Amino acid sequence: MIAAATWSPKPPNSMLMASDAAGAQARPGLFRLVVAVAAGVLLAWLVVRSAAVNALLEQDLAAAAAVSPSDPRVVLAQADAVVRRERGPVAQAALDSAFDAAQGAPLEETPFLLAGANALRAGDEDRAERLLVEAKERNPRSRTARFLLLEHHVRVGKPAAAAQEMAALTRLMPDARPVLIAGLARFAASMPDNGAIAEVLKGDPAVRHAVLEHLAASSESPELILTLSNGARPAPGARWPEAVIAALIERDEVPRAYAAWRRFSGFPAGAAAAGVFNGGFEDLPAAPPFNWLVESGEAGSAELGNGLRIAYPGEARAQFARQLLQLPPGSYRLSYEAKGESAAGGSGLVWTLTCHGSGARLASLRVNPSAVIAQSNEAQFTVPAGCSAQWLSLVGVPGQETGISNLIISDLEIAGWDGA
Repeated sequence: MIAAATWSPKPPNSMLMASDAAGAQARPGLFRLVVAVAAGVLLAWLVVRSAAVNALLEQDLAAAAAVSPSDPRVVLAQADAVVRRERGPVAQAALDSAFDAAQGAPLEETPFLLAGANALRAGDEDRAERLLVEAKERNPRSRTARFLLLEHHVRVGKPAAAAQEMAALTRLMPDARPVLIAGLARFAASMPDNGAIAEVLKGDPAVRHAVLEHLAASSESPELILTLSNGARPAPGARWPEAVIAALIERDEVPRAYAAWRRFSGFPAGAAAAGVFNGGFEDLPAAPPFNWLVESGEAGSAELGNGLRIAYPGEARAQFARQLLQLPPGSYRLSYEAKGESAAGGSGLVWTLTCHGSGARLASLRVNPSAVIAQSNEAQFTVPAGCSAQWLSLVGVPGQETGISNLIISDLEIAGWDGA
């Protein structure tokens, strides 16, 4: 009886189906919820793992491999490390592994990078270039591809292409920028085809500026710097224009220096005027030496703007202003106005004119100011043959007693003089 009471036959399948359907109706959406939660957890893990691989690839390749050893990015990064670590040919196993992994990452550049590196080591330059260009096109920011292409272009004698890769690397590797700029400068200096290098630098003004600054600091020839500048206006604060002009003046090529100065200053090409530039002593953007070089120091101060303002205690000799002129041989008159107080005891300010090169003095004119109204000052002088350029300078000359001279010089002019 007990057995009969506790035993019951197995229900038919139709009943099970009905019971399941009833249960599903009693718990609407439960199954879908469970599936969704499971899928969400899986997706979250995949996202986290992918992010971890991305982060670790930048820092620790071995750690990334531990997180996801079969991830195509990890396999390809391991293969890429072989290229950067070894100078010899890449093992076939590494190539096979890279190309297998590339099936899961078809846009990766590493297989082409590896094959290109092998071709480069084997001396197959044409094949190496095709493969490395393909790698670069897949990842234009690949430093390894650009380094290998740089090596290839240098080996086959393509200076413009090599310079283009080096210029790109300066942007991709800011920490190595000084070394790359120095290398690019040396490369440009050693190549006979500077025009091709200039065209490459033309497309990247920042790199061009850095290269020109490096060449100027290295005392390279002004011709090289001018060629690479490609007619560009200097950036504010650039030092290379001053170096070019100084080098040309030192070689006694003053007309060439003047032409470069006009270009750098933004003036149209033209011959030098037979006179002084900026006789009103305005604070103009044009640089020395064909505009005023104004100097201040412990011996006194000078300032441009609505005249040349001088404060000179008369304790030591000093130079306050200087400009390089190109007066043809002939007779001239120097004139200007001066207002202020001159110190007693013999100290004061003197304009001097000397020949560039020889230093022969052509004129000397002491500044005589007036405390009430501007006092006119003038002197006559002659420029002899063989003195094609002249330095006009304002110097402070100490006397027996010291005392501060505060004055303003304005309206300076040099004009031809017929003796009348």
